[in-house]
Amino acid sequence: MRQDDWGIPQNRYKRQPLALSAIGLTATANRGVRYLPLCLAGIIILGVWLRFSNLEEKIYWVDEAINMRYTAGYTETELANQVRAWDGQPISVDQLQAYQRLDSTKNAADVVRALAIEEPQSPPLYYLALRKWIQIWGDSIAIRRNLSVLLSLFAFPSIFWLCRELFSSATVGWLAMALLATSPFHLLYAQEVRYYSAWASLVVLSCAVFLWALRTQTPAAWISYTVTLAIGLYTCPLTGLTTISHGLYLFLLKPFRLTKQLYHYLLAAASSIVLFSPWLVYLFQNSHKISDWRQLDVPLLGLIKTWIVCLEILFWDFHQQDLWNFTVIQPNWLDYIIKVLLLFWLGGALIFLIKHAQKSTQLFIMTLVILPWAVLAAPDIFSGGIRSTIPRYLIPSYLGIHLTVAFWLSAQLRPSPIASRWARAGGRAILVLVLSIGLLSCFVTSRSEIWWNKGKSIENPEVAQLINQINQPLVISWLTETSGNNIFALSYLLSPDVRLQLMADEFAALTIPGEFERVFLFEPSDKLLNQLKNQSSFELAAAYQGRHLSLWEIR
Repeated sequence: MRQDDWGIPQNRYKRQPLALSAIGLTATANRGVRYLPLCLAGIIILGVWLRFSNLEEKIYWVDEAINMRYTAGYTETELANQVRAWDGQPISVDQLQAYQRLDSTKNAADVVRALAIEEPQSPPLYYLALRKWIQIWGDSIAIRRNLSVLLSLFAFPSIFWLCRELFSSATVGWLAMALLATSPFHLLYAQEVRYYSAWASLVVLSCAVFLWALRTQTPAAWISYTVTLAIGLYTCPLTGLTTISHGLYLFLLKPFRLTKQLYHYLLAAASSIVLFSPWLVYLFQNSHKISDWRQLDVPLLGLIKTWIVCLEILFWDFHQQDLWNFTVIQPNWLDYIIKVLLLFWLGGALIFLIKHAQKSTQLFIMTLVILPWAVLAAPDIFSGGIRSTIPRYLIPSYLGIHLTVAFWLSAQLRPSPIASRWARAGGRAILVLVLSIGLLSCFVTSRSEIWWNKGKSIENPEVAQLINQINQPLVISWLTETSGNNIFALSYLLSPDVRLQLMADEFAALTIPGEFERVFLFEPSDKLLNQLKNQSSFELAAAYQGRHLSLWEIR
């Protein structure tokens, strides 16, 4: 029985092994490589452990708080009405956080209704799963995040399966899992109360099931593909980009021919859309609710610079507080050299894929990388915006890049007639370097309280530290249907004796209770500050002025 490079039988597959066997990767393992599976398994276990570590200590930021409010079943309108009912009376932190907790007054139908009305771009599947998870295991920040960690782990067996389907190689599968385990990008989103880690696992799974369906052509396989797509759409609508890339792959494989495979794909894709159609109605009806913050005027050089940074965080990430800096300034030469070397390395891996992988493999990976990115980048280039610089939107493209790199790295592990001994030694050194620096990045990010993915909440710890030093202070903030949710994130860092005064109208008359000696304004707008400064009864002093938010004291 023929076996692959790590002893796994290959006659379970109908097709012949791909280009790996042609370049000598199915040879008997030498002493320098035979322990590689054990080493990679250790790295994968370490990457999994880092995902579970330090969950409680990372700051809870505004998007997590919004997601949890929807999971509890509350709408923005209901919250704004409650703020009006409080009528400026001081409340406790616990009273505010009641809108972050599950109770008997809300059920799963309220979750679906809240998302359909106010957040149609976020289908309800993850939120309903999170709600059930909390009902079973209890509620805390760590428990909320544990669900994302567990869902992220499904990506490991899925990407191994995908590599077996795509390359007929366990080696590539092990390397792909190791790259996934040491990717700081995937670790960051595995530790948030958001659906992106679940979506990443579903993207990988849908690709593996798709290739399995193409190979076997069985009804069970195509039904599985349909269900996987539907689950992906109910998790994140951007699953549609992955689905389209699969269709483009089949079309380019045999242009202008309605093959049996293409027919079954079209039937499966259409069926998944039918299953998703109930939510599509809400998506179209309430599309005006989708935020417009991506519409920014960014120079092309600024976009290119950020695209390269978004490639870096797949393999290493030391951008603790600043990822999106679109200003083109005089570069740090070391950073410039690293970026150039990264592009050369990824470009070389891509060229290697084109030269030594089968045409079908090339097309699958290229469509997976290019189509989702191009759909997001084209409007950014021609009409403005930063969609293509949001890393979480690029998960399908990142998957293709990981597959390309894993294929290239696998070629460095066996004697080959197309590469010299020194070239292979250099490739193995790159493998060690990439996995080492990835693990180091994951260790640093998992131990850090703040990171770039926390948005403007990144400055909340400093603000909370200033407020908590005061004995029973009052914090005034504005919480409306459209803004002010960062006060939820801040509340998790405040002492229990801090009191909050929430206002539904930013420009309503401000009445300050007399029992508080120190009173602060959290995140006031510039217009409000100018209005208050013109009132002789108020004297304002800046207590904290950061890049994203400010804290002012009323004296």
